[in-house]
Amino acid sequence: MAELAQLVSRLEAVVQRLEKVGGGDAVEDDVPEFVEAFDGIVDEHIQPYLADSEKLGEFVSKQAGLFKKGCDELRKFLLLVSKCSEPKKAENLRKFAEVYQGLQAQVKAVSAGDKKNRPPANLKSHLLMVEEAMQVFYWFLFKDLGYKGPQKHVDSCLEQVQFHGNRVMKDDSELRSWVKNFFGFFTKFSAYLKQYHTTGPAWKKTGPEAAVGAPVEAAATPAAVPAAGGAPPPPPPPPPPPAGGPPPIAPKPGSKAPSADSMSALMASINRGGDVTKGLKKVTNDMKTHKNPELRKHQTPVPFKKADNAYKSVATAKKTVKKSPPKLELEGKKWIVEHQEGATLKISDCNMKQVVYIYKCTNSTLQIEGKVNSVILDNCKKFGVAISDVVSGVETINCQSVKVQAMGVCPTISIDKTDGCGVWLSNQCLDCQVVTAKSSEMNISIPKGDDGDYVEFPVIEQFKTVWNAEKKAFVTEPAENMG
Repeated sequence: MAELAQLVSRLEAVVQRLEKVGGGDAVEDDVPEFVEAFDGIVDEHIQPYLADSEKLGEFVSKQAGLFKKGCDELRKFLLLVSKCSEPKKAENLRKFAEVYQGLQAQVKAVSAGDKKNRPPANLKSHLLMVEEAMQVFYWFLFKDLGYKGPQKHVDSCLEQVQFHGNRVMKDDSELRSWVKNFFGFFTKFSAYLKQYHTTGPAWKKTGPEAAVGAPVEAAATPAAVPAAGGAPPPPPPPPPPPAGGPPPIAPKPGSKAPSADSMSALMASINRGGDVTKGLKKVTNDMKTHKNPELRKHQTPVPFKKADNAYKSVATAKKTVKKSPPKLELEGKKWIVEHQEGATLKISDCNMKQVVYIYKCTNSTLQIEGKVNSVILDNCKKFGVAISDVVSGVETINCQSVKVQAMGVCPTISIDKTDGCGVWLSNQCLDCQVVTAKSSEMNISIPKGDDGDYVEFPVIEQFKTVWNAEKKAFVTEPAENMG
């Protein structure tokens, strides 16, 4: 610390002499192109953002000032990059990152406030937007963490910033320019990094290596001009660059750090090369089991069976499906017909207020004598039903190979998700409406004459849809090969 204070005092002396010689403030050298480009981004977006932040109160204005301070620190770092070569020591890289970590801690403290001076609830999104934005100053740390480019990190920060910024614009549309200026900084800065610092800071190849302890301004200080009375002392070395990993993790309380002597002894033993195996014990022939049969007697051999069928196969337990008992009974106003297999059934005592529900019946037939309200077939397979009269209609759902015969009046027949459905209509219900959906293999038979023969007609399954310019709508028609 004493050496650092001495270097700072020497630098201040150099600045004072330069001011005396030049009659004013010291002038920077020619500013590099990528530093001028960064200044243009700050002037275009951050300066208007600062002006608008002052109108939003103390909390937002103070936080905006901290973000501007981060931009100023970043400019100093860019000047350092233009003057110095990339440092090789990891401690130099971590040292500069601490500056931004301290700055981020201040922003978090401002956004959180304290018990006596807590920010208003309506400024929560305003403060969180800038707090998330502070992560952008870590772009130079992502070179060694497997990222393709620092701009990827900036784009990720922009997504977080937009999340809170969109909330601000939603609640108050008058702050659109304030938020848009902030968004614009990230968009331009991402393009800036892609152009000038694609894979990391563009360090100067021939410059001096950046070192620990020097202020960042040293990189921008021009060469000292000799004054009367002798030449001034040389300026201190440049500061540490920020392109490294995060600060080291502090050891846990109570843990013991390895001493320097033990670490040196370990590294020395590893670096002995071929001599590292000299301390190993030699294995003689009497210790080898393949050369000494006596040693193998104490080991139990693994049993071996020549034939594959000698091993017992592990049988997997088969899943047993529990069969439900068949059912045919009247519950209130509903006839329940369930789990019938290979049965011939009949319902005769019924009326027009009752419903017949048929569920999971296979290889069976059912005859309904009398008028009922409706008939429903659900999950049936190879099932046939003959109906006298129906008030509402017949419906088949999730069935396979079912047959429906309407011997009396039947207004509608609905076929839904059914593969294989045959319908027989009598002369009394030729005006029946058959509605189909997601079904196949459907046929409708009607009487041919008085001899009892039927004529079968297939139900169209395939359709084509074309745009009608005159009607300005899509027109669906049966496919020609199915007509």
